[in-house]
Amino acid sequence: MKEKSEKYLKIPAIIAPVKRIDDILPIIQAGAKEIYGGIMDSEWDEILGQYVEMNRRSSYGKNANLSGCDELCEAVRICKENGAEFHLTMNALQIPQKYHGYIKKILHRFAEVGGKKVIISDPTLIPIILSFKLQPVISSCADVVNITSAEFYREQMCHRIIFPRDMLLKDIEYITETVPNIEYEAFLMNGACRFHDGCCLCMHGTTKQGLCDTLDYSSYCVINNSTKDIEELAKYQHNKYKQSYFRGCGLCAMFRLSRCIDSLKIVGRNADIDSILSDIRLAKQNLEIALKCSSEKEYMAKMIKPKDEEVRCRNHSNCYYKI
Repeated sequence: MKEKSEKYLKIPAIIAPVKRIDDILPIIQAGAKEIYGGIMDSEWDEILGQYVEMNRRSSYGKNANLSGCDELCEAVRICKENGAEFHLTMNALQIPQKYHGYIKKILHRFAEVGGKKVIISDPTLIPIILSFKLQPVISSCADVVNITSAEFYREQMCHRIIFPRDMLLKDIEYITETVPNIEYEAFLMNGACRFHDGCCLCMHGTTKQGLCDTLDYSSYCVINNSTKDIEELAKYQHNKYKQSYFRGCGLCAMFRLSRCIDSLKIVGRNADIDSILSDIRLAKQNLEIALKCSSEKEYMAKMIKPKDEEVRCRNHSNCYYKI
């Protein structure tokens, strides 16, 4: 294990989601120094809402988003006054050029109140964001999985890269070491997925949904003259699928992540605030432990495990990173 490089002498931030203005202060007080979220936009929803989710959770409406630009500006103000930073989420996989005007109106308001970072997947938005003197953050949906893609976004003057959920720890360590001078963010708690971020075309929170939701809530039957063994295997696989990534967790990887990552992500834009606060506190406790430990083995012996360890850690089916 390499020693923490000079680049990572700073303590990684914890970044957490928000959907209500009243939740911002409790989130900051729990230990998050960065907050991210999207907004609802009536014009966008009317024209593109059924085809493109502006922030990959747009279809959840107020259950996962701030109500509009006014609340966005208020969120930025509250964060700035309390030593935190708000990241605006606009990470649709692709936003047609003819609709960039809608994006520009929102970015103008965001920049006007002192916003900085904008999370995107579509690289055509990079020059637009830079034109407002904002900082592009590359979403996990942009599929940065190797040094070539990391170098590309660094050359485009992007500020940060969010790694996909299914990255291996050794690959994260290699990329962050090989491609410096750009920030990196990695998933830590909740919101794991069985599938690859950049290949996801589902409409979250709608009747269309996607393969993940369909399999979660579907039943199954075994056809033909199957044996009892085949029926039992089908039942086992179906149940294991439904259990896997029920509540994603990367706490066991905290020691290694703290040596190579700038920000640790708590997922759950549509989650209950009490659950978010609990995860922030647990992440903060384990981050403090990891930073005091001299080895991964020492950290693993001292780490605080989730209260729902039996669910999260069962058969390692909810692990973001295999240790």
